[in-house]
Amino acid sequence: MEYKPNGYWNDIDNLNKGLEEIIKELGYFPISRELSAINSSIEKSIKKHYGGINNARKEFGFEPIRKKSNYWDDRKNLNREIKEIIQNLGDFPSSSDLNEKNSSLNRAIVKHYGSINNAREAFGFDIQKKPQKYWNDKDNVNRELKILIEKLGHFPSSRELMDENGSLVNAVIKHYDNVNNAREAFGFEIETKPKGYWNNKDNVDRELSNLIEELGHFPITNEIRDYNGSLYGAIKKHHDTLNNAREVLGFKENKRPRGYWQDKPNVDKELSNLIEELGYFPKSEELKESHGSLPGAINKHYKSLNNARKEFGFEPLKKPNGYYKSKDDIKKDLMEIIKELGDFPKYRELKKKNSTLYFAMLKHYGTLNNAREIFGYSNKQIQTKEQLQEFLEENETANKVASLSTVNGYTKDVTSILKELFPDRIQDEENIARLLTERKISNAIYPFTTIKGEIISPIEIIADLPLEIKLKTEDIIYQISIDYYQPIFNKDPKGIMDKLKRLTNSKDKFIYNLGKKIEGYYQKIIELKIPGTDSLN
Repeated sequence: MEYKPNGYWNDIDNLNKGLEEIIKELGYFPISRELSAINSSIEKSIKKHYGGINNARKEFGFEPIRKKSNYWDDRKNLNREIKEIIQNLGDFPSSSDLNEKNSSLNRAIVKHYGSINNAREAFGFDIQKKPQKYWNDKDNVNRELKILIEKLGHFPSSRELMDENGSLVNAVIKHYDNVNNAREAFGFEIETKPKGYWNNKDNVDRELSNLIEELGHFPITNEIRDYNGSLYGAIKKHHDTLNNAREVLGFKENKRPRGYWQDKPNVDKELSNLIEELGYFPKSEELKESHGSLPGAINKHYKSLNNARKEFGFEPLKKPNGYYKSKDDIKKDLMEIIKELGDFPKYRELKKKNSTLYFAMLKHYGTLNNAREIFGYSNKQIQTKEQLQEFLEENETANKVASLSTVNGYTKDVTSILKELFPDRIQDEENIARLLTERKISNAIYPFTTIKGEIISPIEIIADLPLEIKLKTEDIIYQISIDYYQPIFNKDPKGIMDKLKRLTNSKDKFIYNLGKKIEGYYQKIIELKIPGTDSLN
């Protein structure tokens, strides 16, 4: 659509004309996300002039997307909708066809038939199957993606990929690692929101409302994450829970008949539906968001969530209850994953490796991006004392290197090393050097201390850091260690060698070599002869 002057879409006649062109081109009334991709100004103008997509749909002769809350519970309604689409298409609809009519159709089909292929069979159509190992070939994946892009007119979202073919989205993740990588490989830009966008509650509620309009129902956790991972974290930040957001936006939980949850088959049915929907066994939080009474019913009939997991063929959770209430445990398990991957994990990587850890991080940090920033894997520069303190408390490597600044005269040298190690976080060396000297920061970093009377040296503090980091600190560590051991040497020149044995006996070559270097320095002083006196020996 060609460029229009500022204010063009504020005119309702221009808006209607533009909408008519889009409808004519697509062959149907677009959903919110499609409108936003085609022309975000039109989407905003619709809200201004019509109050929302559904009102505009009515005005243009289309049925509103949203059905009554229990509309899809009735299989007759579902079958009627499917038959209408079959009559219009002359064939059984694909996931994309269903989505164009109403995205809730997909979910309803899975609920009543188990899968779209089962529904195809029920309506007398042959199942469309791909050859075995079809999705292992990247060329096949790319070909299917191109077909879908041509059909949609834009690169599909995770939800659109899932709706089209669950195997396709899995294949995309297998070959490209994530949907955004595939998007870039096909020459599409990654959609980003302006800085601070999710800090505005109005933006969060508007995005959630758009998703509700698109789905035709209040979304569950997985649907929100598929739509936009940042939206889920923002909802938690502004509303605390998904159920709070549900109430604020005027949605009430579907009530079950009295005594419904006393019947175990009902519990199993609800749980099976949710597993089918999510693709994995739900977490406690997801169970509660699906239906507030479901977790209690599971505990009643199965005694614990782990027992239910076993009954449904899933491995029990290995971590004890409350394990991830401690940030130390979160940090420990996260650092293992970072070490394995060589970088901070992406959403799907973390969820695949340890989904319990993923949800614990959301609870403690709000969003994965917040955690990424705190652990030093963000490009957000540290400017304030609070940012530096939080960074040092959560990032052990930075903390141990920063501890070297507590020795007078080395703050600037340490800051230079920190900048080299964390260039995205640390830019203003002068400011960071100043902040490192503040009492609050000094209290947050690893101290030179004693354990059972044994002195912990600067070398030992960085002993378990990667070799490349130790090498960066080698010169400064040597100088600091000389200064550090000097008072000990002054009191007991010969005793210093015993203190240094812990270093020179180390199996770590870096510590051994540095220990020998320090030992050699003091050995020369011990053997030094001053005219008119004996050596220290």
